[in-house]
Amino acid sequence: MLSGEREHDMVYKEKEPLEILATDFAMPSATRAKRPVHQTLFTFHRRGTMSESVSDADLVERFPWTQITHDSKHHFRGWLDKQLLINRCGDCSKFHHPPKPVCPDCWSENLVPTAIDGKGTVHLAMHLHQGAPAPGVDYAQGPHPVVTVDLDGASGVRFSSTVVDLPVEEVVIGLPVELDWVERYGHPFPVFRKRGG
Repeated sequence: MLSGEREHDMVYKEKEPLEILATDFAMPSATRAKRPVHQTLFTFHRRGTMSESVSDADLVERFPWTQITHDSKHHFRGWLDKQLLINRCGDCSKFHHPPKPVCPDCWSENLVPTAIDGKGTVHLAMHLHQGAPAPGVDYAQGPHPVVTVDLDGASGVRFSSTVVDLPVEEVVIGLPVELDWVERYGHPFPVFRKRGG
């Protein structure tokens, strides 16, 4: 329990953890697989988060511009709480994105949506002069930056979005950035800002 919180402020959920208990990582996967789910995958969530009250059907309706699957629903639920959730394997501890039904490294189904801070470095930068209509994007005003960012703390994972509040000519490979959120389509949308800027 977090300091300053009362026990009744917490709700326990099964099979949708944000993190696995630390003792489970030390246990061999063969032993962990034999244990009932209620002994392995309990974690707590704060009451009242946006994502808790949203059904799968509502989630699909909130993000009609993208395909949401059973594998990616936790990722988009995180957006509603302004969290970037990246799947991490509970067996080999490797991160991977986009969400898949199994770990691409060890083939485990023991995947845990894990919040990361979103700091990283621009790996790829594009300046689009035309494209599909999107809220907040006006190609008539000049090129729109789209970047792919190597995320710190999630080795090998890259995440694509845009960089805001920075002249487009300063959006270059190697730029240190951090995650931020803007409203698009009436819901939180992840973007990057220059780190420290």
